[in-house]
Amino acid sequence: TAIDFFLQAMAGNHSLKKLDVSANHVSHQGALIIEDSLTHVVELKISENVLGSVGVRCILRLLATESSGLRFLTMDDCHQGVVLDDQDGQQVFSYANPSGRYNLDLSRPYHRSLLRMLCKICERFQMPFSTAFVDVKYSHGDYPEPELVDGIFAVPDVGQLKFIFVIAWQKEGIDPWDFARVLKKNWRSPRLTLQKAAELLLLWKMHAEQREQRRLFLEALGRNFN
Repeated sequence: TAIDFFLQAMAGNHSLKKLDVSANHVSHQGALIIEDSLTHVVELKISENVLGSVGVRCILRLLATESSGLRFLTMDDCHQGVVLDDQDGQQVFSYANPSGRYNLDLSRPYHRSLLRMLCKICERFQMPFSTAFVDVKYSHGDYPEPELVDGIFAVPDVGQLKFIFVIAWQKEGIDPWDFARVLKKNWRSPRLTLQKAAELLLLWKMHAEQREQRRLFLEALGRNFN
């Protein structure tokens, strides 16, 4: 959609500190673009959009990320919005379990953000791209390994990209069936800082009289959050 292209166009504008996209038909796809690309925004107003729990989860993850500049968030009346049971609906970013088969159209901002989020998973767990991205097929020949440019993974904006994404615990000699060691490694990964936890609690307090909004927050925080 047009709003998706607009949001990704704002990624390189690091002077942008306040953004109001209220009532602009931002879906869970636009929310992922915001989570991926607009980490420099300090104040975000995103009320009256069709985020649903999946989109709200993206925005709350952005608020909770230590490297994010987001401090002030207005996100009311965003409970509507569903993930359709189509190809896009089967390609929703899952922080808890990103492994799976992907078929991306890189001309679409949402698919480029989805690819960058997987690259960030590699960065977080220090996995080589060549290990995590398996059976890669790119319509424009050999796919170049993404590189960080101004803090953002540079990915092509043309072509079809198909691959299988695998969390490769084996590279550190960890048996994937040794659940205790896998959970321990994940637990050692970055968690909420005290400041970010306080910002989430403040957002919860601000919606003390809005039971539906609080229910949405709990649904978003309850799975695939971090």
